[in-house]
Amino acid sequence: MKIKSTVTDIKLGVNLLAQNLKDELHLGTEEKLGSKKMDWVTVYITGKEGFKEEVAKRLHHSHIDYMPGYIGNSSGTTDHDMYWIDKDLDERAFKLAITAKTIWKYRIRVYQSLEEFVTSQNTETTSFTVHDMELIEEMRRGPQTRKAS
Repeated sequence: MKIKSTVTDIKLGVNLLAQNLKDELHLGTEEKLGSKKMDWVTVYITGKEGFKEEVAKRLHHSHIDYMPGYIGNSSGTTDHDMYWIDKDLDERAFKLAITAKTIWKYRIRVYQSLEEFVTSQNTETTSFTVHDMELIEEMRRGPQTRKAS
């Protein structure tokens, strides 16, 4: 009889200990999550071919909190990317995480709003006027007698 009660006591003690540990871990997780609530902002990035992998690698090894995003593109060009970062993180800290070398190598540009990003994507190259083309052709020919206007 003494052995049966000891085994029962041990089982009860183990179950109680497990429940206490479970409650403590759950409470600890809630406290940690509750103490740091983050608001996310979207950051759009453009750059030369191959920049996405390098930026992802640099951000992975950095100290900042981020989430990668996806921008669908029907034209098939992949010269842009999107990330969500902590609202309290400034643009300078984000760029430092990417590193200046990477920014220069891939000519990376960072946009803080969708409007900025879309505006940069919609810039059209202005073409030369007929008069401009005549002047360019004249410069190519070299210093010759200029027509009187």
